[in-house]
Amino acid sequence: MNRRGFLRFATCGGAGLALAIAGCGAPQDTATALRLSGPALAESLPLLLLQRTLQSQGRQAAFTPWQSPDQLRSLISADTVDAAVLTITAAAVLYNRGVRLQVAALTEPSLWIVSTTPELRSLEQLHAQEVCLPFGPGDTPDLLLRCLADRLNVTLQPRHTGGSLEAVNLLLAGRARHAFLSEPAASLAVRRTADAGGCVLRKAVDVRETWAEAFPESPRLAHGALAVFASRSDIPAPRPLVARCEEPDSLDWLRAAYLREAALVARDPHQAAMLAIEVFPDLGRQTVDGIVPGSDLRPAIGSQGRDAAQFLLARLFELSPKALGGKLPGPGFLELGQ
Repeated sequence: MNRRGFLRFATCGGAGLALAIAGCGAPQDTATALRLSGPALAESLPLLLLQRTLQSQGRQAAFTPWQSPDQLRSLISADTVDAAVLTITAAAVLYNRGVRLQVAALTEPSLWIVSTTPELRSLEQLHAQEVCLPFGPGDTPDLLLRCLADRLNVTLQPRHTGGSLEAVNLLLAGRARHAFLSEPAASLAVRRTADAGGCVLRKAVDVRETWAEAFPESPRLAHGALAVFASRSDIPAPRPLVARCEEPDSLDWLRAAYLREAALVARDPHQAAMLAIEVFPDLGRQTVDGIVPGSDLRPAIGSQGRDAAQFLLARLFELSPKALGGKLPGPGFLELGQ
């Protein structure tokens, strides 16, 4: 996977379906702020809530959106981010390229097969059929679908596209029948066809549920990650955030805070969407029926998260070592708590 491609699945849900990401009203003095970052996806909502919580307590916190691999790499290289939302595959590539980071929490972002076929209910029904995939061979959508197809003994005909928008447009034009999409692209595509009339799209196959059925030994498809970054290349682990957060164990504190805010998002997705509209307009513009699609984040931590991550990474590595930066990340990569 090339430098521009290794992170793009993290943003494929909104690529082309939302406007470019704008600033989020970060505090002016960020020298002592907890510096957070994420793309215009539901996984960033807990960080927005955390920023608001810290500021309400008189603490400093800043959220900087990222919209491209280059932008995130620049934030990391310039030591202007302490923690960021990305995919676990992107985190593995960064880790294997020498970026000092640890994954503090995992989530199960929503993935769907969106289809124009009313009777489609399972991946097995797609045997010998064409499925549009965002991006190219060896990118995360391609690898995840190959994992499932191999396990279920299903032969699929992948049709690689330039991104989610192109895949959706092929469906709308009647030139394709099925596409693999993450949120919010899946919900936005369905809403777009409902508003326009004509071709009717539906979220036909829940890929998370299909994964659980195909791999009962590791049913959690935990491919979303919260990574904590080090500030200098001469230290082996992410720097303490004690001075920033006034907590004795910063990584554990940040994990717990992210999970707490993720639970609030799941409990009141409408309130979380209202906050996004206020402080992160490009995420707020992706709301459907008053919520940000994919707000059901399904966190995975501790031994369960660790087992799920190691299983997923091993399956992806079998298909394409390059997708993880050439090797499986070492034992210091995952720090998911007990």
